[in-house]
Amino acid sequence: MRRLRFVLPLLLALLTVGAAAAALTLHSADVVVHFPNSQVAIRHVTFDNSLSGLGLLEASGLRVEATSTGAVCRIQGVGCPTSDCFCQCTGSGPCRYWAYWRWDGAQWQSSLAGAGQTTVTNGALDGWRWGDGPPTADGGRSPSLMPPQRAAYAAAEWLRAQQLASGGFTTDTYRVGLTLDAALAGAAADAAPQTWRAPGGQTILDFLTAEGLAYADHGTARELGKLIAGVVAVEGNPRAFAGRDLVADLNSAFDGQHYGQFNWDQAWAMLALRAAGAPIPSAAAQALLSDAVNGGGWGFAPGMNAEVDSTGLVLQALVAAGVPPTTTVIVAARAYLQTQQNSDGGFPVRAGGASNAPSTAYAVMGLVAIGENPLAPTWRQSGGSPIDALLRAQSAAGGLAGTSGDNDLQATAQSIPALMGRFYPILGRRVAVNRATAWLRTQQAVSGQFGFGAGSTIDALFVIAALGQDPTTWRRPGGQSPLDYLAAQADTYSAAGAAQTAKLIVGLNAVGVDPQGFGGVDLPARLAAAETAPGVYGGPTAQAWATLALRVLARPAASAATTLRGQQRPDGGWSFSPSDASDTNTTALALQALAAAGEPLDGTLVISATGYLHTRQALDGGFPYQADDADTNSTAVVLQALTALRADGDSLGWTTHLTATNSITLTAHTPVDWLLGQQTPSGAFPFFDADSDFATLQVIPALLDRPLPVVLRRLHLPLVQRGSNLSQPR
Repeated sequence: MRRLRFVLPLLLALLTVGAAAAALTLHSADVVVHFPNSQVAIRHVTFDNSLSGLGLLEASGLRVEATSTGAVCRIQGVGCPTSDCFCQCTGSGPCRYWAYWRWDGAQWQSSLAGAGQTTVTNGALDGWRWGDGPPTADGGRSPSLMPPQRAAYAAAEWLRAQQLASGGFTTDTYRVGLTLDAALAGAAADAAPQTWRAPGGQTILDFLTAEGLAYADHGTARELGKLIAGVVAVEGNPRAFAGRDLVADLNSAFDGQHYGQFNWDQAWAMLALRAAGAPIPSAAAQALLSDAVNGGGWGFAPGMNAEVDSTGLVLQALVAAGVPPTTTVIVAARAYLQTQQNSDGGFPVRAGGASNAPSTAYAVMGLVAIGENPLAPTWRQSGGSPIDALLRAQSAAGGLAGTSGDNDLQATAQSIPALMGRFYPILGRRVAVNRATAWLRTQQAVSGQFGFGAGSTIDALFVIAALGQDPTTWRRPGGQSPLDYLAAQADTYSAAGAAQTAKLIVGLNAVGVDPQGFGGVDLPARLAAAETAPGVYGGPTAQAWATLALRVLARPAASAATTLRGQQRPDGGWSFSPSDASDTNTTALALQALAAAGEPLDGTLVISATGYLHTRQALDGGFPYQADDADTNSTAVVLQALTALRADGDSLGWTTHLTATNSITLTAHTPVDWLLGQQTPSGAFPFFDADSDFATLQVIPALLDRPLPVVLRRLHLPLVQRGSNLSQPR
C-alpha cells in the first residue's frame, strides 16, 4: 500500500485553503500474477497518488526484481536474474518472460507500453504471466476474475489485516460472533482462514478454542450452531473441540421439533449439523417450514413479522436439510424477498428501510441457495442488482460499509460469501476426511483387503500414511491388516509387471516397510528386471510408478523420468495407452512422478501439462477422466498433482463459474469445493452414483494435500495448507 506522508508545514498550508479542497481521494487497483505452475496470486492495492503498472506490482507485497529500465525479471523468485532478464528468450526454444497485460473491461490486452510507463487508474486490473497467453482465461473458465469475485478477494484481504494477536478480530462483546463471521468469510473466499494469524499471534482456531465454549454456553442453539459452523470452516473438529462434542451438545437441545425458541436457533442448528456431516432431523426442517409467516418469509422468532435477514438465513438452512426449492413455502419466501428489494438493488431489513450490506448479503445467499441467480434481470432494479449494491458499499481499502461506517467488520465478513456466490454452511476438509476415514474402515475385509484387491489395498496404505496412522492397527475384529494381505499377494501381484511392482514398492515405503524381501519377494530386484532398456519400463503408467519407486529407493531415476517426459502428448497430457487420447488420471500420475524427480516448475512440461488440465476442468470445478461430467476419482488425483506442483487446487488459479444457461453466473467453484459437495451421508465419496471405496481411497490423500509418494508422518489432522482411474494398476 502506498500512502502519502504529510509533514506538519504542508498540513498547515492545506488548512489555510480548507480541508475539503485539500482532501485526497483514496484509489485502489488489483494485480493478478499467473505463475508457470498454474498458481495465481491476486493482490488489492490502495494508493492516493499517481502509480505506474510497475509501482502497482511492487506495492502488492510480492517480491519483485526489475532492471533499472523497468523490465520485470522475477516475481517471487520465478524468472530470470536482473543481469539477464530475458534469459529464456534465446535459441530456438520458446521465449518466456514476465509479460504485462491490462484489462480493458471486457478482455485482456497486451500492454504496448512498459509497466514503468503506464498509469494505473482507480479500479484497474493489471496482470502478469510467465509464458504465453493472458493472466486469466476467457469464457468463465479458470482462473476467472469477475468483479464480485475481485471484490470478495479485496474484502478478504482487508478482513485478514484486522486480525488481532489473540486470533480474534475485535475485543468487544461480540468478539466471538464476529470472529466466526470472519472464519466463514475466509473459507467462502477460499482464502484458507485456518492459516490466518497476525505477526506473532494465534490462529482463529486458537481464539475459538479459548473463548468459544463460553460463547456457546451463555447463549442459545444459535450461538452453538454458529460456533460449530465456524470451527468446521477453519478445519477444526467440532466433535472433539476443547474437550467437548459440540454436535452432541447441540443435539441434546433438540426437543423433537425445535432447537430453541427462535428461528435463528433452528436455522443455525441445521446449518451446523450439515457442516459437521451429521443428520438433520426431518422434524426440524418441517418445524421451520411451519414457522413461516403467512404470505412468505420468516422473522427472528416464530410469530414475528418476516424480515430479509431471517428469511435469507432460513432458506440456507432448509436447503442444507434437503428441502426442495420448489416447496410451496420456499416459493413464497422467494416472492417475499422480491417485494423487499429496494430500487438501488439492495435489501433493507424490511421494506421501507434503507439498503444495507448484511441484509443484502443474507438475501443473496438465500437466493443462491435456492437456485436463483441474483445477477439475472429478475433481481435487477433501476439501481442495478443486489451485487451492484454490495459493490457500491465497498471502500477502496476493501471493507464494506456498515453500522460503524466504512470498512465495517461485520458488514465485510457477512458480504464476502455473497460476493463469491456461496451460501452457508461452508464445508471443511477435516470433517470430510474424518467421515470418509470412518466409512472406509467399515469396507475392509477380514483378510485385510480393500476394494479391487492388491492395487486398492496399496491405495489404502497411502491413506493410512497420509493420516499418520499405523497400518497394523487397520484390521477388522479377528482379521488381518492391509500389510498381511499384501504380503500374501506380493509375488502374484508384482509378477504382473513393472507398474504393479513399482506401486507396491511406493506403497510399502509410504508406511515405512522395507520392500526387499516383502512377502518373500525382492521387489527392488524385480523392478530392475522389468527394465527393458535404460530407463524404460513400459507405458506412461509403468514409467510413472517406476520413477516414483526409484525415487523412494534412492536409486537413479533420471533415465526413467526422461522416458516419461518423452511420452507426453502434443496436447500436454499423458494417455493410458498409445491408442487412447490424453486423460486427467494418467496426466496427474505422471506429474506427481516428475515432480518427485525434480521437474522444474517453470519449465515447458509443467506449463503445457497444467494447460491441458485447464482444458479438461468442468465448469462446476471438478475434473472428468477425459471429457464430459466430473467424477470424484479424477478430481482427487488432479488435486494431488497440483499439490505436487506446489499449486493450490482451492484457489483462484483453478476457479470456475457456471454459465448463465447452466446455473448461477456468480458462484465461484474450485475442485475442492466440488469434491466436498459430493460426499454422501455415509461419509463415502461416490463413483457412478454409488458409495465407492475406490473413489474414497483417492479423495482422502487429496484433501490432506498429500501427493505421491506419500510418506508416513505422525501428524494430527488436518494436514491442510491452503472417470475411472485407469492409471492405477489394480
